[in-house]
Amino acid sequence: MDMEYTNLSQLQGLIASRVGDICCWVKVEIEQMNCSGGHYYLSLIEKKESGEVLARAQGRIWRYNASIISSFEFATGVQFKAGISVVLLAKVDYHPVYGLSLTIKEIDQAYSIGLAKLEKQRNIEKLKSEQLLERQKEQLALPLLPRRVAVITSADAAGYGDFVKHCADNAYGYCFDFQLFAAVVQGQGAPASLIAALHQASLGDFDVLLILRGGGSEADLACFDDYSLCREIALCPLPVLTAIGHERDYHIADMVAFEHFKTPTALADFLIEWTADVESALNESVRNIRSLMERAVQRRQEELSRSIAGIRYNLAQRIDILQRQLGRELANIRFLLGSRVEGCQRELNRSLGNIRYLVASRLALMDKDLELRRSAIFSADPRKILDLGYVLAQDGKGQLLKSARALGKGDDFALRFKDGKWNCEIKEIRYE
Repeated sequence: MDMEYTNLSQLQGLIASRVGDICCWVKVEIEQMNCSGGHYYLSLIEKKESGEVLARAQGRIWRYNASIISSFEFATGVQFKAGISVVLLAKVDYHPVYGLSLTIKEIDQAYSIGLAKLEKQRNIEKLKSEQLLERQKEQLALPLLPRRVAVITSADAAGYGDFVKHCADNAYGYCFDFQLFAAVVQGQGAPASLIAALHQASLGDFDVLLILRGGGSEADLACFDDYSLCREIALCPLPVLTAIGHERDYHIADMVAFEHFKTPTALADFLIEWTADVESALNESVRNIRSLMERAVQRRQEELSRSIAGIRYNLAQRIDILQRQLGRELANIRFLLGSRVEGCQRELNRSLGNIRYLVASRLALMDKDLELRRSAIFSADPRKILDLGYVLAQDGKGQLLKSARALGKGDDFALRFKDGKWNCEIKEIRYE
């Protein structure tokens, strides 16, 4: 009896006819991904938590539909690569020779956005638990001035060029000392490259460290939510200022930094205004010091004036007392010696001479002391010398001339008065 059978091709055609209409959303992990001729070939798996593979299938994204990958990366900030979990709209295809495969029609962006946000939140919580989220703000401080500044960014980034030009064109004429530490600022290798630049910059003698990145897609800027990179920023010994992306972007790197700015140009404005504020404060301090010095000099002059008046008053009183004492002594001498002989008169004359000499000596000493005090008081102010009618002789370089031999005939010199100076020429020299 003959057995009925079906050819293998017929069986496969039956399978193909039954699976060809299956199209559904499926959650998978991309195990491998290759691109050839604009087509993407994927190895898709499902795993247990232990890592054991439960299922495996081959998937493909045809070139005409490959734009779904760039759309996915722009919207989610997640790079479409091996190792990520995604939800795909897959059409089941069956080929008699190549077997079962999945043609990918769409990628669920909402699912991956949720995963990216969840990973970002996990990184934030981890940094917070390690007390690193606020470390820069709590343990570091900005220097007085940004003298030497380390800059980490891509050497050919447009944002870096705009930043340097904006700083150079400031209205105050300030000059900044920037040193670039070039790094990759997007893509899979960006975190490691940025960490290496951070370590290198930390070894230099810098006041502050800047991390710059111009605008980009979510996928381009995803590296600035990397845990390892953000941890290194938090532990950096220098204050780190970030300017990453556009107005709407805010990354974990911005959170752990000492301070963040929306754009590189905004950071440039901060450096300029920071320097301007310090200059303004210094100018105000100089004005305050000058005012304090002027008041101190005025008080000292008032004290000296009071001291001079006191000295004059005391001297006048002392002289009056001496004169009265002298009058009484002379009256006594006249009374006692009125009837004495000529010899006593001579002795009296000698005594009177001694008394006059003592009084004169005492007065001379007092006058000398008064003059010394007055000279000490007024010698501190060169203008007093000029007020007395003296002049200062100076050579062409403004140096004081102290000798007639300092210049020769025909040389130029100046005579400075209290209200101006004469420019003169030597016609004749007479030495004394």
